Amino acid sequence: MSKRSFVRAAFAAGVAIVAVAPGAARASVVFTETEFAAPGWAFSSYAFGPNGGSGAAQQTTQGRTGHGLRITNNANNNNSGAWNVVLFPAFTYNPGASGPISSLSFSIDTRFVDGLQAVSFVVAQGGHVWRMGYSLNTSAWTTFALTNVDVTQNQALTAGAPLAPNLVSGGPVRFGFASANSSSPNGFGYTRSGLYDNFSVTFVPAPGAAAAALAVGALSLSRRRRA
Repeated sequence: MSKRSFVRAAFAAGVAIVAVAPGAARASVVFTETEFAAPGWAFSSYAFGPNGGSGAAQQTTQGRTGHGLRITNNANNNNSGAWNVVLFPAFTYNPGASGPISSLSFSIDTRFVDGLQAVSFVVAQGGHVWRMGYSLNTSAWTTFALTNVDVTQNQALTAGAPLAPNLVSGGPVRFGFASANSSSPNGFGYTRSGLYDNFSVTFVPAPGAAAAALAVGALSLSRRRRA
């Protein structure tokens, strides 16, 4: 079975309800992105340091298992750079309406093209973005994963953000990942590219909430089939 057919059949455009053992109270919601075809994702850049930075992202055939995403980071001189964020707006979960989120986990495959990049996972809510976890990619494909994420351990990428996203009673949340490069103090600016594939987020909603998340996934499926 081809990669694209597998995604359609097994994940229903990226969203699946994973069965649990008999008697278990809740099932996991899994969102997976393996194709990175626009407009299924959204890109934004968050500069830092005195001179900032920027970035760009595009689908590539150089993924680990077919298509992936290539992110190019531009870091300006003198301890400056940018976190470049990819979010997946097609999948949104509303903990305030559908129930709290627990046991949040992330996974992504990464490797660099021409030099190290930092990688984090992100949660967006109410116009704010937080990054969680940190890893450096390597010249070979590796999997960066976080399990049972503590969302209070984060760095806000947007000004005026609350201390953490509210995954208990807050508004809709979106998920994604971020890549960054920065220059050293008094250092020169530079450009680096990295490759990303097989993004996945898994969480356990309150009892009865999984069906609501699956309905959102069905909307995503109809959008992709029309594309």
